[in-house]
Amino acid sequence: MSSQAQATSNRENAQASTGPVTDAGKSASSQNARTHGLSSGFSILADEDPDNFDSLTERIAVEMQPSSEHEGLLVGLMAQARWKLGRIQNIEAALLDRTIAGELVSAQLALIMRYAAAAERSYYKAHAEFMKSRSQQTNHQQSELNRAIENYVNAPPGQAKAATLKFTQPLHTQESKAPATESASFRKTACSQPAAG
Repeated sequence: MSSQAQATSNRENAQASTGPVTDAGKSASSQNARTHGLSSGFSILADEDPDNFDSLTERIAVEMQPSSEHEGLLVGLMAQARWKLGRIQNIEAALLDRTIAGELVSAQLALIMRYAAAAERSYYKAHAEFMKSRSQQTNHQQSELNRAIENYVNAPPGQAKAATLKFTQPLHTQESKAPATESASFRKTACSQPAAG
C-alpha cells in the first residue's frame, strides 16, 4: 500500500510525463509495439510496397472471379493471408541465417511457425468459404434454370412457347470478367478492424 506522499509524487510525475509532442514523435511512438505485423490487425509495414499488395489482390481476384461483395471480401482475406505468409518467409530466412551464425533463435523460429500455421489456416478458411459461396450461387442458378425449363415445357397447349427464359444472373463461367477490386479500400477497412484472436 502506497503512502500519501508516494501517491502525490506519482501524480506529479505523471503530469510531467506527457509523451511525444511533435507529429513525427507521435507517429514513431504509435509504432513502438509493432515488430513484425503478424499478431495484430492487417497492415502494410513501412518497408513493404502497398502496390505489391494491390497487385497480389488483383491476381487473386482474376483467378477467383468474385461475383459478389462477400466473395470480394474473401478475396481480400486470402490476399492478406498470402501477404503474411510472404512476410513470414522473409523473417524465417533471417532467423535461419542467425542460426547458421551460431545464435540460439529456436524460440523465435517456433513462434514464427505458429504465425505461419495461423496464416495458412486463414487462407484456406477464406478459400473454403469462397468455394462454398460459389457452390451455393451455382446451385441457386441451376434451380432457377430447371424451374424455367419446366415452366416452358409444361406450358398449356395453345399458348405460344416463345416465352423468354429470364434469369436473375447468368450462370457463372470462368470466362466472365472479374469485377474491379478495391484492394486499397479493403486494406483501409481491414486495418481499422480489430484483429481476430
